[in-house]
Amino acid sequence: MKKILLLSALFCLGLLHAQQQTKELHTVVYFAVNEDNPLPDEYTRLLADLKNAKVLSIYGHADTTATAQYNQKLSDRRANNVAAYLKGKGVNTANADVKGFGELQSLDGGLITDRRVVITYEKREGAVVQPALQSSLSAEVAEAKKGDKLKLKNMNFENNSDIMLPSSRPVANELLRIMKANPGLEIQIQGHICCQDVDVTRVSEKRAFMVYNFLLQNGISKSRLSYKGLGSSQPIYPLPEQSEGERVANRRVEIEIISN
Repeated sequence: MKKILLLSALFCLGLLHAQQQTKELHTVVYFAVNEDNPLPDEYTRLLADLKNAKVLSIYGHADTTATAQYNQKLSDRRANNVAAYLKGKGVNTANADVKGFGELQSLDGGLITDRRVVITYEKREGAVVQPALQSSLSAEVAEAKKGDKLKLKNMNFENNSDIMLPSSRPVANELLRIMKANPGLEIQIQGHICCQDVDVTRVSEKRAFMVYNFLLQNGISKSRLSYKGLGSSQPIYPLPEQSEGERVANRRVEIEIISN
């Protein structure tokens, strides 16, 4: 009997130890050209990723479109700004390594993925996972009526391009989940541009098609989808925009509810 109790105690201790092990993870925030604060909504996503986490390092990077000296200073500012923001929000950044690497670890030589800060952090494994709250988009769709337009928040693009910013992928995946969970939902995907009165190269239509094609390739019926480019006819911020943040916000995709 004593042996059984001892083995049980050892098993419980081992289980507790396993639950307290930590796992090292990474998350990334992205920046506009020459900016040292992240793109709109990046901080919101970052705080969600780092809930109950301990930050180990915050490393800034830059693209190769300026001098090496300038890019080093820019990457330093990016890392320091993110560190200061996280500390101000109560995220555990004690003893975190904060520094910039300039353009030394360029991935694409001038694209958005070079203009980044990489945050390495750890979380305890085995922690109780709370049920996910309904996403804001899911809640908006649930209440939407025919003709309502919903902005796909954080679905943004490179300037004059249909290339999605990396932070847009979770938004596309969330829209896909909503479409699969609501078989009666039909939408029109509407693309928008910034900066110019005439959409000469039909970028807004290409952006809408890119989201349309993503849903189509992932099993959503063509009969539930349509797409349209609206150019700069419906900007969030009036043209000409006054900042890169306003330009990023204007080059976007929205969905109009056709049937729900």
